[in-house]
Amino acid sequence: MTRKNTIVVASVSCIYGLGNPENFEKLGFEVKVGQKINRKNLLKKFVSIYYERNDTDLTPGKFRVKGDTIDFIPAYYNDIIRIEMFGDEIEKITKLDKITNQVLERINHIYVYPSKHYAVLEEDIEPALESIKEQLEVDLKGLNLLEAHRLKQRTLNDIDMIKETGYCKGIENYSRHFDFRKIGEKPYCLLDYFPDDFLI
Repeated sequence: MTRKNTIVVASVSCIYGLGNPENFEKLGFEVKVGQKINRKNLLKKFVSIYYERNDTDLTPGKFRVKGDTIDFIPAYYNDIIRIEMFGDEIEKITKLDKITNQVLERINHIYVYPSKHYAVLEEDIEPALESIKEQLEVDLKGLNLLEAHRLKQRTLNDIDMIKETGYCKGIENYSRHFDFRKIGEKPYCLLDYFPDDFLI
């Protein structure tokens, strides 16, 4: 999304349902050398876009912290990005080989996108959850007791998880509510993420 000269090879994955591309871009943030930002606030930004802290096993979508050094692997990368801070200033950004930890490249900036394909804006959560509850009441009608109980339990558990963390497993199943689409309207897919002048 940040480069024009990109070739994407996709088949079924290009029509797989994804979140709103505008939300995906809005939730991302740029990190650049010389930028003034409090370390704690930077870590909060990572957590807000679904990165998980793991100081022992660094994999895509995770970050680790050692003093003023933050290592993370974007969900769409294999290499480690290392951010080194001096006080409240980003002093250095380096791309490292994940296996050898060797420096591959020094970079001046990087745009960090959410670590999950389905990114939701905080202000959209409450109205979407209300819409999910309304849909649940409609869907429960006509089901037998066991089916109704299972559906209700699963949906309410998902709602609780979304309230707590902003995410749940299978959140894309509720995409219509988060995107405020009408029944039958097509969900967003990879093709919606490309600029107007892309070739297919």
